[in-house]
Amino acid sequence: MIKSRIVAGATVLLQQDKQQSASGYLQLLQQREEESKQEVERLTAEIRTSGASAPNSLSPQQDSFNLNTSTVPLNPVPSNTECASYIRRQIMSAEVLRGLPLNNEYELIPFNHFTFNRVYPIDLGLGKRVVEKPIGFKRKDLLEALVKALDVLNKNITHQQQQTQQHLSQTKKRQNHKGTSTGKPVKYTLDDFLEGLYRSEPTTGTQFELYFRTKSGNKSHQDHHSTHANSGGSYTKVVLMRPFAPLQTISSEALPVAREKELIHIILPLSGRTATFQSFMDKFVKIALKNDRRVHLTVVYFGEEGLSEARAIMSRVLMMRNSGGNANNLRLLALNETFSRSKGLRVGAERAWSTVPGKEPKDVLLFMCDVDIVFSARFLDRCRWNTKPGKKVYYPVVFSLYNPHVVYTLQGKEVPPETDQLVISRDTGFWRDFGYGMTCQYRSDFLKVHGFDEDIVGWGGEDVMLYRKYIRSNMKVVRATDPGIFHIWHPKASHAQLGFLAFRDDIAANNRAPPGHYGPAPALPLPQTRKDT
Repeated sequence: MIKSRIVAGATVLLQQDKQQSASGYLQLLQQREEESKQEVERLTAEIRTSGASAPNSLSPQQDSFNLNTSTVPLNPVPSNTECASYIRRQIMSAEVLRGLPLNNEYELIPFNHFTFNRVYPIDLGLGKRVVEKPIGFKRKDLLEALVKALDVLNKNITHQQQQTQQHLSQTKKRQNHKGTSTGKPVKYTLDDFLEGLYRSEPTTGTQFELYFRTKSGNKSHQDHHSTHANSGGSYTKVVLMRPFAPLQTISSEALPVAREKELIHIILPLSGRTATFQSFMDKFVKIALKNDRRVHLTVVYFGEEGLSEARAIMSRVLMMRNSGGNANNLRLLALNETFSRSKGLRVGAERAWSTVPGKEPKDVLLFMCDVDIVFSARFLDRCRWNTKPGKKVYYPVVFSLYNPHVVYTLQGKEVPPETDQLVISRDTGFWRDFGYGMTCQYRSDFLKVHGFDEDIVGWGGEDVMLYRKYIRSNMKVVRATDPGIFHIWHPKASHAQLGFLAFRDDIAANNRAPPGHYGPAPALPLPQTRKDT
């Protein structure tokens, strides 16, 4: 009996203890919850205060985290106005509408050149491909940009068609004519895409510059001008940007047609090497004089040795039937001095002539070239597209070919003609990303930055110094891989004739060479592409 009473009393005490502990636990939870709410309110107030005091910072809705234990966010989703403001800030801070001064050449982010089925990457490293097919996320990214550009172009052409139809309708109404047909409407498709550039900036997003063959407003007009448009260079440029947000249209502009293309003045410093100069002139006649027809050449020759041969080569071009050469587009300037590439380019730039005789000289587009360079007609178009006086200059990344006697002989093949060696693959060459000698820029910009450092004698160094001047200015420097310009392999001059920077670049080029350049040939070639035309 006593034992049962003791057990019952213990049970009651245990129940009371449990009730007290449960009540205390609930009170503790309530206390912790109150403290948590107060802390959340305090942090939210601090975030709002800091957001109001910093106008360039994100709003509290954009910058706050979910501090509550529940899955419901403390603040609402950013409004459309806030998203639009963010996108506008990203675009304005990017180097897409204007150039931004940088500290040195290593800060500049170059563009990658691409077509519909080829990308020419600028990534460094011996293991990287020099050309590849866009696959995976890269293909998706480029396709989305192309579809967006097509949408922009088709909206513009639809608007043009409506305006044309209204104009014709009013004209025929005044003339008491019936019918307002303007021909079958046309639309842009992926077949009209020519090429493009893209690059990704870590803080602002991805930029796209896309080029399309221009179409007119109706089918009949398009058929009438199809031959001229396809052969003459009637193109439209669309600039897009993905500022860590949906794609945005920056601009859309029609580029000049063939007969209105900017005249390019090629400046070529030279000393000796007349056999190479003969090969250069043969290609120049075919590509520049007969095909493009909007190119002038100024050769600045140093020294007496080989001068007569150089003059004879240019004279043969002038006397050649249907060569396109004449006294207006070919010129040779002789300087009886030690060779200096920087001085040669400066003299050629200063004496580049105006296109209108008898009138005040106007600004001219310069292409600073070397005798070992081969370029295509499409490269000359890019030279025009990527330059604008006071706005931007073009520094193409040249594809540098390896020694063909090593590349082809070690693979058991005969060395092909030079034109057949212009193949872009990892076996045949590399992107010369450390070279800045080939450049397109307007004379006014060249003179404004005070040109080259003429204290540099011989080869090398002057191009890097000029490049740095543009990098540190407010000019936009378009640096991109270009499949239309090649550096032909040739034996290097002795190191005593090279400047320090040229010697450094020579060492870099040798270090870039794969085993097929000096040793055994690679077993299997990677995907390759021919030069563009």
